[in-house]
Amino acid sequence: MNNNKHTMTKPYLPSVHQTWAHSVCDRHTLANILSEQKVTAIETDILMGSFVDHDEIPVANVNFEERIPIMAHPPSRSSNLTPDIFFDMVFRCQDKAPHIKLDFKEIDTVQSVLGSLMDSYSKHCMDDLNLDEKLCVYLNADVLAGPGMQNESAKVDAEDFMNICSDIILKYQTSNLVWAFSLGWRTDPRAYGNGYEDNHVDEMLDLIKKHSKVTENVGIVLALNARQLMRGFGPIRRFMENVNGSQMLVWTGTGEPSISQSKINLIKNRLVFAGRVGFDCKVSSSELFGLVSETLIFLSGLYWNAFVKR
Repeated sequence: MNNNKHTMTKPYLPSVHQTWAHSVCDRHTLANILSEQKVTAIETDILMGSFVDHDEIPVANVNFEERIPIMAHPPSRSSNLTPDIFFDMVFRCQDKAPHIKLDFKEIDTVQSVLGSLMDSYSKHCMDDLNLDEKLCVYLNADVLAGPGMQNESAKVDAEDFMNICSDIILKYQTSNLVWAFSLGWRTDPRAYGNGYEDNHVDEMLDLIKKHSKVTENVGIVLALNARQLMRGFGPIRRFMENVNGSQMLVWTGTGEPSISQSKINLIKNRLVFAGRVGFDCKVSSSELFGLVSETLIFLSGLYWNAFVKR
């Protein structure tokens, strides 16, 4: 176990109590969310794929061989939402713009997407606004192998991700935008095991320390799958105690069954870090539905661990 304590004082991070819109990868969905102005933080997934605008371009005319960064969640490889369109729509809201979480699924998207973000930020003169709260951009990726995936590689290479993001962060110093690393592990809620373990935390602490030139000056958020987290709290508690000012965002994934409110409450009770634990989870409407969801996870886990994860 790595006992080196990271005691740096962390910079500004927004409150963990956000109203999240999860996996916003469609232009019309984004427009509706922005018009309602109830959502305070938007998460979008980014990968290489094809831009398909069904309103303007017939599918027959789409070049599916061309790959560009798009907002889409695997296994989808097409979308009517590109980074340029996404950022233009968000920053057009100016002082009503929500926080943004960019969930990078592939390393090839990172450089150009962050360039598009800053171009749009400048275009809409965001630094000229008098904002009540700074806009936070969360740079998210599963950069390490996690629970149930010890023999698999991370989807996004940790060193490449940290280096590319660090270059952008150091290049652009803005008045109204702050950066945060949202770092997680590749995992699956169906995977058996002990959840997040000490070796997982040690790897993450080492990564943060290695890139301390940047990580000491931006927010750090740990992205954690709710069901894997419930299998063991000790290692994550150690991370939170070691990285002062860090936050955690507990999530359920796209397509993952909902989780019961009682399990959310259990996580809150076991991880008592005031103002540092947030949730982006699909919560069951009742305990009965929560029980049904857990049964579905258990049954699918039997098959997944026996036949898929090999």
